[in-house]
Amino acid sequence: MTDTNRELLKLIERDPATTPTERKALHCLHRGDLAAYITAAPDRVLKRAEAAARFSCGLRSIDRWSKIGLLPRVRLPGFSRATGYRESDISRLIAGNPAK
Repeated sequence: MTDTNRELLKLIERDPATTPTERKALHCLHRGDLAAYITAAPDRVLKRAEAAARFSCGLRSIDRWSKIGLLPRVRLPGFSRATGYRESDISRLIAGNPAK
């Protein structure tokens, strides 16, 4: 490992904005272990409009699915009313597997 790589890894470790999950994903990516990176990467949270675009439907359909429990809503940390939808839940529904 070169000195530059060591310094980069030290920077990642010291960065308070980087979560442990993100650190693990970055280490895997740095090592070239793509399979471990994919499993270590955090699940992305999509906005309501982004979710509707993925399904090619309207915002009201997203609201309806959320209300009946088909698409679970996730509250965003640090916000009182902001919510979103996990990308994995959306992919699961698109694949035709509504059960968790």
